[in-house]
Amino acid sequence: MAARPRESDNLVLDIDAQMRRRLERIAEARRVSTKEILREAVAAYLDYDAWATAEIEAGVREADAGDFASDEEVEAAFRRLRS
Repeated sequence: MAARPRESDNLVLDIDAQMRRRLERIAEARRVSTKEILREAVAAYLDYDAWATAEIEAGVREADAGDFASDEEVEAAFRRLRS
């Protein structure tokens, strides 16, 4: 069975020469095309952005609801981080 072609759209991206060389080194090391590296990078960024946006929105909702850490909770967290 032949693989279904993936729906795609072209996008032009201008990058500097140093970034291009870095991209090419990664692609060569992984034995994939630079296009594949770029697709993976964009997908990872979009996933991260969706996660970060959801976390920020959740934090805003908590703040709007008055759900803040007490002074004691903040101090306990700092003590854990310092030890």
